[in-house]
Order: sequence, then C-alpha cells, then structure tokens
Amino acid sequence: MGAEAKHYRWGAAAETIVNLGHGRIERRTIQGWEDVSDCPEWLQFPGARRVFRIRRKSVYKKDGRQRKQETAYFVTSLPPHMRMGSP
Repeated sequence: MGAEAKHYRWGAAAETIVNLGHGRIERRTIQGWEDVSDCPEWLQFPGARRVFRIRRKSVYKKDGRQRKQETAYFVTSLPPHMRMGSP
C-alpha cells in the first residue's frame, strides 16, 4: 500500500481514542471505507470488504516530547455490519 495510501485523501475520522500509560499520552484515530467499491483501485483486493487506516500519535507526559507518528493500514473481508471480535 505504501506511498499511494499515504497520499490518498481519507475521509473523516470514524473514531479517536486517547490512552494514558507508560508515561505517554497516545491518540489513535481510525479512518476507513465501509464499501471498497468506492476506494481507489489499488485498495481493491480480491475478497476485500473494508479498508482502514489507523494513525497513532504519542507525547511523553514528563517533558512534552513527541514520538514519531505511526500509521498502519488494514484490509479485511469482514462485511460492514460485523465488528472485530463479534461472532
């Protein structure tokens, strides 16, 4: 996915979660498509039903230093009405 995914305009954030722990404040934001037929061709894998991007930003509580932002991409065959961990 790499460079193409990084430069594609992702939609509004579906959810943002903030956690405190290990001396850091971590913010994770998930964005994605529920219908891959609307995705760019390079994200349309055989059997794919949904595509997600998760970005993590971390700040050290002690001195405010920021860690390098991390981004992960996920492709799943789960249909839109299913949630991770549901039967």
